[in-house]
Formats: sequence, C-alpha cells, structure tokens
Amino acid sequence: MRVFAPRPTLAVLGTALASLGCLLAAGRPAAAQGPTPGPEPLATVRVGGYFTSNSTVRHTVGSSFLCAGLDYAIQHQEQSRTIISVDYIDRSSGDSTLRFFPVTVGQLFVQPSDNGIQPYYGGGLGAYFVHQDFNRNSANNEAHDDVVFGGYLAGGVEFQKVAVIEARYHLVTSEHGINVSGLELTAGYRF
Repeated sequence: MRVFAPRPTLAVLGTALASLGCLLAAGRPAAAQGPTPGPEPLATVRVGGYFTSNSTVRHTVGSSFLCAGLDYAIQHQEQSRTIISVDYIDRSSGDSTLRFFPVTVGQLFVQPSDNGIQPYYGGGLGAYFVHQDFNRNSANNEAHDDVVFGGYLAGGVEFQKVAVIEARYHLVTSEHGINVSGLELTAGYRF
C-alpha cells in the first residue's frame, strides 16, 4: 500500500526558487558597490558529501549522501558576508529514497589574513524541502513531501578568494519520525 501526503512542496519550492531569483537579481548591484575594492566573487558552487546522524535514515537509505550547493552573496563586506544558499542532497537504496533541498539565509564572518588563506565561520536558517519514500517492508511504502525548519553552523577556509573548503552541520526539525540533521562537507569554487 502506498500512502501519499499532499504535494504542496513543489509549489512552495517553486515559489522559493522564484523568490531566490528575484533576490539574486536585486542583490548583485548592491553587493558590487560594497566597501571592498575591485569586483568580489559573489557566487560559490560547492560539491561534496552529506553524513546523516539519524539511525532510521542510515538503516533505510545509507549514511552518506551526495550533495551540491550554490551560495550567493547578497551583501559583501571585507569581514562579513550575507548569503542565500540552495543545496541538493540525495540518496537512494533499493526502493527507498531521501531527497532534500535546504534553502537558507546565512551570515559568514571572514577572518583577515595577509597570505590569501582566510578562515571563516557562521550560520544560517531556513526551510528544508524533504521528500522521503521509504520501503519499510515489501507491502508498505511510505512517501511524504514536507517542509521543515532548520539551520546550520558553518566553518571553512577560503583560498585566494576563489577556492573554498567548508563544513556545515545542519540541525533540522523532525517530520514523520525522520530527521535529516547531519554533517555536510564540501569543496567549492567562487566566481
């Protein structure tokens, strides 16, 4: 028996992505006029792995997920940056799938450095669009689309303002007995 929850997630995700597009278009000129000289990279593309802390998720679909993310700076100063992030995290195993899209707004604080290597830290809050389709036994699949609240704590290192290595720990509310909290490790390129 397949049980499906209503699918408001796709409409909400579409609205969130449209809003993100408007913010990106509006934020670029303002960020370019910031106090730092010369053009600063405003977008970061990240790829890596996600490691869940939930035992049900680890047992059902596995403990490591592939992930990719895009960060866009809507405000950029020499030692701080306000970013909008959209991530895609996905894992399937057999008949079970877990996929989620964190859409967050964050603040990063950059430590000054003369050698081109700048550590940073920060955090963010936002909505996590979660799709789970778990085959708990051969006769019963549970499929749910949910929007849950969460946030992350981040730390990373920026190299020559171009390359990035970052760790984020996501703390997310539970829904239908599933919690997608976990550690995201990524490497990225700023442009």
